[in-house]
Amino acid sequence: MLKSRSSYDVDALREEVRRARARQEFDRGLYGHCISLPSEGDLAAAYRTHHNNVPYSGALAECPTMRTIFDSLETEKTSFRLLRRAPKSAYGIHDDKDKGSDVLRFQIPIVTNPDAFIVAQKPGVPLDGLKERVAEILDGGDLRFDFRRFHRSLGEWFDLYALPPGRLYRFDTDALHTAINAGEQERIVLGLDVLRNDWVEEWLEREFVEPVPPVTEAELPDAAWEWTSLAHGLITNPTPA
Repeated sequence: MLKSRSSYDVDALREEVRRARARQEFDRGLYGHCISLPSEGDLAAAYRTHHNNVPYSGALAECPTMRTIFDSLETEKTSFRLLRRAPKSAYGIHDDKDKGSDVLRFQIPIVTNPDAFIVAQKPGVPLDGLKERVAEILDGGDLRFDFRRFHRSLGEWFDLYALPPGRLYRFDTDALHTAINAGEQERIVLGLDVLRNDWVEEWLEREFVEPVPPVTEAELPDAAWEWTSLAHGLITNPTPA
């Protein structure tokens, strides 16, 4: 997990979230938690009908801070979305290989809380036994989780990261990961996908030099959540041809 040198105006981004929601709410987007911000012509042609991007809200035209971020990336964009995770909930454990191998994915947290975390697969740790562990959890029938139970059950394979708002974060979304929001407040991020090119490669080396340490067990909060989406098991996607 790496974070950007640059920071972004969180108050301005939050105001633009309000503008986007006035135009189109999250429940109209993918899986009920997405607002696709651009107009169709803003994105790389091959990705304009991708399920991540429809329906388009066109709200980016009313969001100058987000538009500046969009235009600052000197490459084609394949998705540019607001993503919402409801309080006391978590995504299933999944990978994002469906986005394409030449696409890089980033996020800027805008609205968050101390009980919200990104979960990322530990680098170099084999996944042997993970599928069976998830099956054991599901067989037990108890999907009420707290962070200590998460650490005991799945900490062998995953690290937890606290991501304060206003920075751009990069991690390997082709590996298994999820987001947990055990707080009382929704979590909203700006998610952006870009095509690799020479400018992107140079930007990665220049911008992402600061690692984000994982949260230690002693730092874990007491919050709990109902992890109903874990019932989907491990969600893995093929890379598009």
